[in-house]
Amino acid sequence: MLMNFLLLFSSISIGLTNSNWLVVMLMVEFGLFMVVFMSSNYLSLYSMRSVFKYFFVQSVSGLVLLVSGISVFMLNSPSVCSEIFLLSAILLKLGIFPMYFWVLPVYSESNYMILGVVGFMAKILPLYIYNFYVSLGPSKVMQIMSFFAVSSIAMGAWLGLPAKNYRTFLGASSVAHSGWFILASHSSSILFYFWCYGLSFLLLLMMMQMDHKIMMALNTLALGGLPPFSVFLGKLWVIYSWVENSMPLVVIMMALLFSVVSLFYYLKFSFQMMFSSSNSTFGFISFSLVLNFTSVFFFWM
Repeated sequence: MLMNFLLLFSSISIGLTNSNWLVVMLMVEFGLFMVVFMSSNYLSLYSMRSVFKYFFVQSVSGLVLLVSGISVFMLNSPSVCSEIFLLSAILLKLGIFPMYFWVLPVYSESNYMILGVVGFMAKILPLYIYNFYVSLGPSKVMQIMSFFAVSSIAMGAWLGLPAKNYRTFLGASSVAHSGWFILASHSSSILFYFWCYGLSFLLLLMMMQMDHKIMMALNTLALGGLPPFSVFLGKLWVIYSWVENSMPLVVIMMALLFSVVSLFYYLKFSFQMMFSSSNSTFGFISFSLVLNFTSVFFFWM
C-alpha cells in the first residue's frame, strides 16, 4: 500500500515538472492504474464496482484528452473541434457539469482511502493541464467554462440537499468544489484554493475513518466554507483575485449564492454528527461556540 502511494505521488510530481504532453498524459494514466492497484487490497465487490466505473470513465476521458491535446499543445494547430474535445475531457475527468454523472455512484460505493485519492490526488494533473491551457489566453473559452463552473456549483448544491449519507454528501460537495477549481484557475488562485480544499477534505476523511463525531462535524463545516476555516479563506482569496483582475462580478456573485444554498446540507450533517456524539453536552457546547464564532465573521463581512 505504501509503495502504491509513493508511485502515485511520484507520477504526480513527474507530471507537474514536465512540459512534454505525452509524458504528462502518461503520468495521468499511470496514476489511474495506481488507483486500481490500491483498491485490489479491498476484496469487497461493492468497492471494486465503484473502481471499475471510475476506471472506465477516466480511461475514456484520458483517450480523448490525449488525442485532442496532441493537436492543441504539440502540433500547435488547434481547431474548434479539438478544443471542444479537450475541454469536454477535462470536464469529465473532474466531474464538472454537465459531465458529473459518475461522481455520486463512485463516491457512494468507495471506501475512505479511494475517496481520498479520487477526490484529491487524482484531480491534480487534470487541473494542471487546464491551468496551463488557460494561461494560453483563450478568453472565449474562459467565459464558457465559467458558465460550466457556476452550473457545477449550483448542481452540487442541488445534489447535496437530498443526501442521506456522508458519501453521497461528499460526492455532491466534489461537484460543487470542482466548479470553484475552474473559477480559481481563471483568477490565478488555484494553488491556494486547492490546498485549502485538500486540507479540509483529507482531514474529514481521516476523522470519518476514526469515527470521531465532533471532529467530523467541525471538518464538515470547514469543507462547507464557513469562517474561519481554510476553505473560507480559499474562497475569499478567489473572490479577491477575481475582483483584482477585473473579471465579471456576476459570475462570482452567482457562485457565492449557490454556495450559500449548499451550506444547508453542510450544517445538516454537522448537526447530525454533533448530536450523535457519545458526549452530547460537549457536542452541544462545541456547536454553539462554532455558530457564535462564525456569526461574528458573517456580521463583520
